[in-house]
Amino acid sequence: MEWCIFDRRLMHIHGGSPFCSSTAAGAETSTGQTVIVSLRLEPPPLASYMEIHTNSSLSFYGQASILAAHGDLALIYGVVAVKGARPGDYPGNFFLYRASPAFPSLRRLPSPGKPWRGRAKFTGVLHLHGGGGDDFVVAHLQGLEGAEGEEVAELFRFSSGSGEWGLLRIDMPGDADRDFYPQSWYTDTVFSDGSFMYWADYHQGLLSCGICAENPCLEFIKFPGIETRIDFDEGRGLPEILRTVCISSSGRMWFIDVDDGRFRSRWSSLCSPSVTVWSWKGTEWVQEHTMDLGELWSSAKYRDSYLPRTVPEFPVLDMEENGLVHFIVRESDDSTEHWIATIDMSTATLKSHRKYLNQIETLHLGYDTTNMFWDSAHLSSQLCRCLNIPARN
Repeated sequence: MEWCIFDRRLMHIHGGSPFCSSTAAGAETSTGQTVIVSLRLEPPPLASYMEIHTNSSLSFYGQASILAAHGDLALIYGVVAVKGARPGDYPGNFFLYRASPAFPSLRRLPSPGKPWRGRAKFTGVLHLHGGGGDDFVVAHLQGLEGAEGEEVAELFRFSSGSGEWGLLRIDMPGDADRDFYPQSWYTDTVFSDGSFMYWADYHQGLLSCGICAENPCLEFIKFPGIETRIDFDEGRGLPEILRTVCISSSGRMWFIDVDDGRFRSRWSSLCSPSVTVWSWKGTEWVQEHTMDLGELWSSAKYRDSYLPRTVPEFPVLDMEENGLVHFIVRESDDSTEHWIATIDMSTATLKSHRKYLNQIETLHLGYDTTNMFWDSAHLSSQLCRCLNIPARN
């Protein structure tokens, strides 16, 4: 399998041995308890999972999750519940999983401190392929106001070479003339390519950083075709429902925008919702495909399907086949039956569809969630590429 789509939620399994899996690797939490991580792979567009095996005494506060992936590395974060301690004092643990056909590994990174509890989501990983191929960088970016009112960024960086965290303060790029508003910035996702790490705010654009440089700097890349939004009096919404940015297997960056008017200040009911795909050409965005959803819904194959005529959500670019985008389709927010629809953007047609399969049990909810998609953007990754093993049937 060349790539997979991970549900970011880790599948927590109490007891049982995963060592029958060639992907299993173990480490200890900061509280001295053993955790073992293994992979449950499915061919796209089905969701793959990371399993985390523990004994019955270990529980997480919230759900452990995959923050980012690059190459054969995946960065995992979980908050370990400690009996008798206040939740605010529970330790957050970063783990780095390395996929390998022979020697998968899992290591816990040193703690950067309690203040990270609220911002671990904004942390990425970059695999350095030079030299011996085992070096990596983990980094987190946040904006703040300096002592003299200036807008600056704090870059927390962990290097496998130094084995410790470091803090750098660097200047924010540009200004409002470029539609960049640091004080309104919120990181929706983090990803890496080459020697660069990117932080994305789907209401603005990207902050790119040559993460290995001795004196790194930030560059702002505005997303195309969107209205920059900085007024969040009514909340910023969940832009990842309608937008995504990613790197394909060819190394090209893509941005997908589903425009249903949700993030526009002016919207006419006469306008039909649409999907637009852009690619980054090094200095500018180029529009590759655009599709009127009204045309898709009226096409013969869509009419013959049982899919509802609703705006598709949570786009995922197919990393191998040009022009294909996978979406989640559901009748309403209250429905418990969701579908995966694969759209050929080059012809504006439905290529395939199937029910979504959720493999994480939620028995406490009291209703069947087998075909429910949870409102959390999935993670496309080539983590499985080196394994040379078939997906589970």
